[in-house]
Amino acid sequence: MSVRYIANSTGVPEQVIFEGIGVPAAGNENKPLDMLSEEQHNPGGPRALSEAVQSVLSKQEATP
Repeated sequence: MSVRYIANSTGVPEQVIFEGIGVPAAGNENKPLDMLSEEQHNPGGPRALSEAVQSVLSKQEATP
C-alpha cells in the first residue's frame, strides 16, 4: 500500500502524510510502505513506518 493509495482512501492529502512521517514526497508517492521504509532506512522498519502513517491519520481525524 502506498502513501498515494492511503491519501486517496482517507482523504488526507499526500503532502500531510509525507510531512508527518518525515519522508520526501517526490518520487515516493506510489512506492509500497515496505519498499519506502527500506529505501529511507526507516528505524523500526515497515512496521514503524506504518504506525507513523496511522499516527498522522489519527491526528487528522482529531483535528476539527
